[in-house]
Amino acid sequence: MSEFDLTKKISSFLDKHLTLPLLEYICVKNIYDEKSILKTKWEVLLGTSMVDYAADTYRSIYETEPPKGLLDKREKVLESIQETEVKLKPVKVIFSQETMKEVAQCKNAKDLLTSLETKYNFKTEMLNDMFDAARVFYDAGNYNLSSEYLKIVRQLVTPGTQRHLDASWGRLASEILVQNWDEALEDLEKLKDAIDCQNEDRVSIVSLFCIMFKNTLSNLCL
Repeated sequence: MSEFDLTKKISSFLDKHLTLPLLEYICVKNIYDEKSILKTKWEVLLGTSMVDYAADTYRSIYETEPPKGLLDKREKVLESIQETEVKLKPVKVIFSQETMKEVAQCKNAKDLLTSLETKYNFKTEMLNDMFDAARVFYDAGNYNLSSEYLKIVRQLVTPGTQRHLDASWGRLASEILVQNWDEALEDLEKLKDAIDCQNEDRVSIVSLFCIMFKNTLSNLCL
């Protein structure tokens, strides 16, 4: 059965976080030796900030405590998250529930940005803070928070810019990873609109991922 498995080929187009659910899936299917999958998962996790997940995986493989380096990394990850949360305090004050209604209703990024600057003293550098925070949260496995900030960033930057594309890709990945399929499909459509027609292959890959995750992983607990 393993000769028909496309996980290795597909995962070459994915980031590490999107690879992990695939490994979970083939583990359940008993296509490969469980320990070999765990070792692959361990290698993938080393490239992320999900240190607790990595530590648990290491214990499952070797039945011993993980290397000290991983514990040191955990401290650095926690420190980074704490620093990020401090930096985001002014942003959280601005983006209350009422403000988010305004964000959702406004379709023009420039007009929305001007409104936020006038009403709430929003500063353009806060866009960078939110984007950087989304990256920190995503890498640590907090996909819900990552998705929230990327949604705001995407609303506030001009479509067609690199930042808008990056936010769109990140938001889609986050929604896939929390199995929020309705949002993911909406994000997919928005991403298709944002991507240049010369990049059709990228759109096809994203479509494949959405269908694949929806049809085969909807019952998995990530």
